[in-house]
Amino acid sequence: MTLLERTKQTAKKRGLSLTEVAIKAGLAEKSIYSWDRSNPKSDNLEKVASVLNVSTDYLLERSEVMNLSN
Repeated sequence: MTLLERTKQTAKKRGLSLTEVAIKAGLAEKSIYSWDRSNPKSDNLEKVASVLNVSTDYLLERSEVMNLSN
């Protein structure tokens, strides 16, 4: 699974579209869609993870634990 797919799947679980996640994270509306072509800046990844209430490691598939409080 790619970073974009994992982010999309997590957003869907939270009832959000990728556009909504991007806006809440303070990013350009369609910026997350570019993650299939290039890696995001670490601060942008952190912002999206925060909106989705997951760790960056979860989005990067380094962990199956969504966040530390689970």
